[in-house]
Amino acid sequence: MRTETNGNIKVTLFDEVAYDREKNLVIVERLTETPTWVDVNYGGSIGIIRYYFDQTDKITIDWSDIIRSYAGGELSIYSKTLEEFNFEYTVKQGKRPPLSISPCRNMIFGDGQKIEIIHNYSVFVFALVSGAWVKILYELNGYDGSLEIPEGATMVKYRLNNLSAHNLFMDFLAGEPTPKQISDFLAAIKYDIILLKPRSCNTRYELLKWTSAYGNEKRAWFEVEDFVVENTKTQEFATLDINYKVLKNREESFTAAMYGIMPSDIEYFSDIITSDEVYLMVYNEATALYEPERVFVSTKKITIPNGVQKYDFKIDIKHRHYDLF
Repeated sequence: MRTETNGNIKVTLFDEVAYDREKNLVIVERLTETPTWVDVNYGGSIGIIRYYFDQTDKITIDWSDIIRSYAGGELSIYSKTLEEFNFEYTVKQGKRPPLSISPCRNMIFGDGQKIEIIHNYSVFVFALVSGAWVKILYELNGYDGSLEIPEGATMVKYRLNNLSAHNLFMDFLAGEPTPKQISDFLAAIKYDIILLKPRSCNTRYELLKWTSAYGNEKRAWFEVEDFVVENTKTQEFATLDINYKVLKNREESFTAAMYGIMPSDIEYFSDIITSDEVYLMVYNEATALYEPERVFVSTKKITIPNGVQKYDFKIDIKHRHYDLF
C-alpha cells in the first residue's frame, strides 16, 4: 500500500504494481470537514465520477475491475478544496508473491522449459551445458520473473542468498576483486540443484506452459500417462429408411504426470490448476518452433503433503474438442 497526503485530503491505495487477483482499494480520507466531495477520473467511457464524504469522513472505492481490464494506467483524484492526486500503476497477473519463491528440484529433460524465481536478495543461476557451467542469471538486486533453461542443459544449480550472505558478497565486491577471485568466490558457494531427469524410450511427453500464481511464465515437460478419446454428446436422427443417422462430438484429453517428486515440487507445479492461461506447446516441423494450443486443466484440487517423502503429481488436461452441435 502507498499513502499520500495533500492539504485536507489523505489517499491510501494499492502499490505501483497491482495484482489482478487481489482486492485493490482506494481509500480517500478528509482531514477536515471543509472538503465535501472528490472527483475520481476513471478514464475512457466512464469519465469522472463524484463521491461525497459521509459521517465516517472516508470514501472507499474498489478499483479491482479496472485493474483486471487494463495493463496499467493512471488514477486521478480532485477535491472540492483543490487538492489533486495522480497515481500511476502497472498491472501484473496473479497475486502478490511472498519474499522468496524457489524453483522446483526435479524436471524432465527437454528444451523450452522456464522456471520461476522470486527473491529479494542476490540470485545466482548456472546451467550445465556440454559439460561446462554456463551463467544464466547473476542478479544482485533481487529477481522476480521467469528464467529459460538453455537448450541442451542437463542440470541447473542456483543460489538464493539470505541477507547475511548477500551483504557478505556485496562487501567482497566493494574490495574490487579480480575476475579470478570472483570466479573462485562463486565456485565456493553452496548451490541447490535442479535435476533434469532423462526421458524413457517409447514414452510420450508434452510441454505445458502456464501463468503462475504470481504472474510469471512457467514451462515444464510432463509424461503422458493416459490419452483419452471421448464421445461427449450424441444426436440421433430419423431417416426415410431403417438406417441410423448420427452426429457425435469428440473430445481429446490426457493425464499429465511427474513421478517421484518432493512436496515442495508439487507446490511449485500446483498453480497450473488455477491458471487462466494454460497452453500445450506443439512442435511445428515446418517452422521448427513450438506453437501454443490453449487447453483446459480439469483437475480442481491438488493436495500438497507434509514431510520429505516423494509423491506423484498428476493433472487432467482437456486438449481438443470437435463439436458438431
